[in-house]
Parts: sequence; structure tokens; C-alpha cells
Amino acid sequence: TVGPNPASSVLDDYEEGTFTPFYEGSTTAGTYTYGSQDGHYTKIGRIVTVRISLVNINTSSVGAGLAQVGGLPFTSQSNQSFETPGPRFDQFNFSGSAVYVVGAINNNSTNMNFYEVRSGSGDVALTVTAKASDTADLFIIGTYFAAA
Repeated sequence: TVGPNPASSVLDDYEEGTFTPFYEGSTTAGTYTYGSQDGHYTKIGRIVTVRISLVNINTSSVGAGLAQVGGLPFTSQSNQSFETPGPRFDQFNFSGSAVYVVGAINNNSTNMNFYEVRSGSGDVALTVTAKASDTADLFIIGTYFAAA
């Protein structure tokens, strides 16, 4: 017989919780403090949805390399992008040709980098020094796959 199997529709791997995300450079982390620093997640099977809020990112010592948010709650699977309607950056500098910014989670990692998608040109990685002031904010909602 063809049809749904009631036993297969039971959620046997559901989890909600909090984590502590942080802003850093990919080469040299740097030191940053926050007015508020919040991370929430929902995990169903291997699908992880995160909500991140970093408000008033204050630089104590400047990092180097790509702009990165670390501390994601689960290690990612390899070769994937981060599904998001677009992170919201406040008080960050972008190139004049940026159309929008996307997040990408590193392979087998708990870190996310950001890329400016540009019209008629290749993507450009956002550097940690793009943060323009100590009142900079970063808000992210998105989904990724955790490693098996």
C-alpha cells in the first residue's frame, strides 16, 4: 500500500537552545565586546536554523582577514552555503558595486563568512575591518545542515 507511514512522521530529533555567537577575523580573531550578544537555534534532524543578534560590536583589538561569525551551535557538513534571506549589517562598509551580502558556512565548521554579491562581477569576501564603528550591529537568520 502506498501512503504516509505514521511512524516515519514522528520527530525523533528535535532540539531548541541558545548559543553565544561572536564576531571575529578569520586570520587573527581580534577582541570584540557587545551591547548584546544572542544566539538561538532550532535543530530538526540535521537541519539547523539560527537567529543571531550582535548589537554594538565594540572593537578592543582589531582582527584580520575575513569578517566571520563564530560559535554556531553545530558543526556544518562540507560543501554547503548558508540559506538566509540576507544578513542585516548596520554601520559596515561595502564596495560601491555590492548588490547584496550572503553568508557562507565553512566546511565542517562552526564559522560563517560573508560575501558581497556584485552586479556583473565576481563575489568579494567581506573583511573584518569593514565594521565601520563601535555601534555596528549584525542580525542573521538562516538555515544550514549539520554534519552527520
